[in-house]
Amino acid sequence: MCSLAAMTDPTGDKTPAPSIADRVVAAIPPDQSEEQQAIMEPFVRMYLRRLPEIDLPDLTPAQLLAEICDLLEFINDRPNGENKIRVFRPQGDLCGYSTPGSVVQVLSDDKPFLVDSVSVAVSNVDANVVRHLHPLIGAERNGDGRLIAITKARGALHRESVQHFELDRELTDAESAALELSIADMLSDLSKVITDFDTMRAVVATMIDVAMAGVHHYSFEEISETVDFLKWLLDDNFVFLGYRQYDLEDYDDRACIIPDVPSGLGILRDPRPVPQAVPLGDLSPQLQERYVGGDLMVISKTNRHSSVHRDARMDYVGLRQIGGDGSMTAELRLLGLFTSKAYLGTASETPVLRRKLHDILAAQDVIEGSHDYKTIVALFETFPKDELFAMEIDAIGETISELLETEEAQTVRLIVRRDPLNRSVSVLVTVPRDRFNANLRMQLQELF
Repeated sequence: MCSLAAMTDPTGDKTPAPSIADRVVAAIPPDQSEEQQAIMEPFVRMYLRRLPEIDLPDLTPAQLLAEICDLLEFINDRPNGENKIRVFRPQGDLCGYSTPGSVVQVLSDDKPFLVDSVSVAVSNVDANVVRHLHPLIGAERNGDGRLIAITKARGALHRESVQHFELDRELTDAESAALELSIADMLSDLSKVITDFDTMRAVVATMIDVAMAGVHHYSFEEISETVDFLKWLLDDNFVFLGYRQYDLEDYDDRACIIPDVPSGLGILRDPRPVPQAVPLGDLSPQLQERYVGGDLMVISKTNRHSSVHRDARMDYVGLRQIGGDGSMTAELRLLGLFTSKAYLGTASETPVLRRKLHDILAAQDVIEGSHDYKTIVALFETFPKDELFAMEIDAIGETISELLETEEAQTVRLIVRRDPLNRSVSVLVTVPRDRFNANLRMQLQELF
């Protein structure tokens, strides 16, 4: 390949070397029709726009053109606007180019979280991504779904996302089929989330009404914090992924949790198979306690990882609906992910967490502005917000007390906490500052 360094003519003028896109466009065969040229040239430039020279594989412009032509053939037909996915190993005699590992290609309408979500699905296979290009195009198609023009995405009436991943090894047939299914399921989940996003935000108003209706069974402070927290979610602090109501009713002479299927939104909409009634007595004692008593709202983590946006266990917000006799009649369940804004915010100013801190300070009987007061607040702020939301006030207070003792003694201490629902274990290690370093952190991480 020729260098991208500036070329100098005999007069001394410097002329920028042609970009890789220019070189590939120049390699387009001259026998292309005007219609084909009008599609191919803009797509070449969009595809290669953000590909640095350092990341280029050892391919000539003609080979890169073959790769792009093969991809263009893949996206050329899109009947009924369906998503298209393929996982394959390019062969030179069939595709015009070859790669050491498998290639993953995805075509879909442009959506929020799309690139992140597909990347998560691809990263879950036992292979590394060597190259990932994801041009966004303005696509014009005829009634049969065939491309008739490609325009800039900005201002286009219809935008489509084209993604191309190259992996460092060839996947087996079983791995390829499983990855295609995983991406298809993710795109289905993402479509439901995007379609129901505004409705899920609107349902928070219903949850607020339910929380306020518990005035005869919960304190004003608990209801107020719950309402403020639900409003806080709406302030770009939560990615809404799913919602459903679960009723507590007698079924076959047993108290059961029965999913209200029509209420489902996002990833909890239209489940297949339809979830069945779960007898309360079949649950663990911890889960039973959550349904028959306890706080107005529960914030926890699901066992299930999110398929949308990022690979993490989803955040779970459960609100208890109380009947006239004081018993729980339903749970309103919201699933999603706290945003980076939520994690960056100050814990002592976050609804629910600020109330926990207030109660901990009161239990410790410290005076505002004192050394112990400032130390407790500082320790509270160092906890991961996920932990603070999930932990009971007494557990946080006990942990902080242990940390205060450790700080005074300058010793190493191990604190292990089991999640109340037995879904996870958190491990906290305290080490004197002068003994802590990155190597020690990595050793501890490997040990855990």
